[in-house]
Amino acid sequence: MRVAVLHTGALHESTLGYAQKGVCAARRLAYQWTSGDLVSVAVVWAPKPHGFQSGCARFDSVHVLQWNASAASRTTTAGHQREAWRALRVAIDAALDLRAEWMFRVRFDAHVSAWNVPLPADALWEPDCIYGFKQSWGWPSDNALLFPARVGRALFDRRLPDPLNEWRLAHAAGMAGLRFCWVRVDVWLFKPERAVLGTSEGS
Repeated sequence: MRVAVLHTGALHESTLGYAQKGVCAARRLAYQWTSGDLVSVAVVWAPKPHGFQSGCARFDSVHVLQWNASAASRTTTAGHQREAWRALRVAIDAALDLRAEWMFRVRFDAHVSAWNVPLPADALWEPDCIYGFKQSWGWPSDNALLFPARVGRALFDRRLPDPLNEWRLAHAAGMAGLRFCWVRVDVWLFKPERAVLGTSEGS
């Protein structure tokens, strides 16, 4: 069973070391689930930071995208979400080209230190499951998800109506005939200062 780890999102110089550790942590987890049949994909925004790919932070496929300022400026939140889903779609397509059967999506600014998914029986997980965790307000988090590769394009389809958020993810999962299989996790997000993010809303 081939698992692809998908890393997308913004990389900031001030948190680059944390991002590298996060990439390595996700890889260690995913390696436990496979017999070594593991690939990794990175989609970053231009300009790509220098010195990021080192040690275990190496990837089988790397894509650098230009930020679509006109799309992102429609509304701060919805526009940024649409660009984030564009990056995810590129990562999913790359993983499908690498013949992935499952995908573990982890944001660059996330550190997953525990992901208590059942070890796959007979080298397979439940084919109708998206393994994830609930946020405090009850919706599934899209910061880290484990899902069958065959449904990746349907889950993160930018043609879906706004807002492309957790509710939309849950709706897309239901339309694809999937259910959320909740797992206990330990996931942390790390962010630079608001001034670096360029948003008054912060994060």
